[in-house]
Amino acid sequence: MREPFPTTLYPLHTMNIEVQRVWKLLTLSSLKDWPHRFLACTFSLLLLTIIGCGRKDQAFRVATAPEGATYYNISRTITDAVEEVHPWNFTYIDRPDLGSITNCRLLQEGEVDFALARNDTPIHQFYDSTQGSLSLRTLLPLYPEVLFIIHHNSIEASSLLELVAGRRVSMGEANSGTFRFVRRLFHDFGIDTNAYTTVYTSFAENHLSDSIDISCSLTGYNNPKILKMLTEQQGKIFSLGDFRLVGIGSAVEGFCFNYPHARSFIIPRNAYHVAPSTPILTLAVDAVLLTRDDIEDDIVQRMVETVFMNRQLLANRSPLLTALREDFDEGRLSFPLHNGVRMYMERNRPSFFERYAEVMGVGLSILVILAGLLSTFLKWQRQRKKDRIDVYYARILALGRDVMSATSEVELTELTKQIDTLRHEAFGLLIDEKLVADESFRIFITLTNDTLRSIESRKEAFSES
Repeated sequence: MREPFPTTLYPLHTMNIEVQRVWKLLTLSSLKDWPHRFLACTFSLLLLTIIGCGRKDQAFRVATAPEGATYYNISRTITDAVEEVHPWNFTYIDRPDLGSITNCRLLQEGEVDFALARNDTPIHQFYDSTQGSLSLRTLLPLYPEVLFIIHHNSIEASSLLELVAGRRVSMGEANSGTFRFVRRLFHDFGIDTNAYTTVYTSFAENHLSDSIDISCSLTGYNNPKILKMLTEQQGKIFSLGDFRLVGIGSAVEGFCFNYPHARSFIIPRNAYHVAPSTPILTLAVDAVLLTRDDIEDDIVQRMVETVFMNRQLLANRSPLLTALREDFDEGRLSFPLHNGVRMYMERNRPSFFERYAEVMGVGLSILVILAGLLSTFLKWQRQRKKDRIDVYYARILALGRDVMSATSEVELTELTKQIDTLRHEAFGLLIDEKLVADESFRIFITLTNDTLRSIESRKEAFSES
């Protein structure tokens, strides 16, 4: 029987962050005379009453994967916890084509409110050039999806090229996230697509068989399919190098240098009963929970709060969720962090009122006026810098369209020069502090890199033809 989630949280955790700060302020020793305390208590009770009346049932739609798949099970574990604490209802859509890209597209179009996807999902496909913005936001990185390259234990190979050469390699469905990731890995390791035979299968059929010599999967470490291949089908996990070189320049780290959303991952010895016999060096990409920027900050904040308050119970139900951490690296995220998550992460930071309650007095009114003027000035400055980066967005998107319409390698070479020039201009403005190295600038760099990769792909296509 599943252990129930607590239906009540600590009092301060059920309040909005700003109410917490007001409550702390009202209990400071500086409010010593009873008239001020009476007015303070009356105000706080009124504020809490308004917030309490605002709590209402809300319905959300979620895109993950077909029922029974890891994405579905993980997401269901989380939403069950949230539903037991808040008056919300989560409905899961059922479609055969659910996956990272489809889920993101459904989220962008407003068909769903939350979705699971892999953190290396190409963001340029969801950038709205008409609005000059990206609406998708990250809630949390949930767990690592580990790359398993499994072959029959009769195969001996000292390199990845030697392993796959002349053999039948399954990477899942064509154009799936696993397919794109493995193809990129093989390319970066210098393996031509003609060196092996690609076998396209569904996720369930991607395992060792008479027609598959090597199975490549990006999945949770506890997927039963992995254990079955290792224990019942004489499978063996291929290591991408010596695990002892991690941190001092392994080949895996070289791949991650050019593919920043991946990271090195070590599968420990005997993780699957007696396999592997030695630690395995491989790669991992985080599965992330996404939403849109128009989902209310307070909803996201309370949802994240509930997840971390019940983290151990969640991990008991789904061991993959032991990877949940509050101190995750935001710099590795493809999609920007939702503001509601930031509110939760910064919940313990003392507010302006708490720090200066003893010295505010009459000067509070003047301070508010100055803060308003400063806020207006900063917004004006940020808008100027945003207008500049929007120009570069438009130029790189235009060059991307030119790439798709190019008819020769000469045109592609010229477009590469133009992109290099554009990038140098942008970095020049960054050095001159006319642009900010924020999420918008990182999106521009990602769009630039994606366009350069498109050029390389087109060049390869011209060479093959």
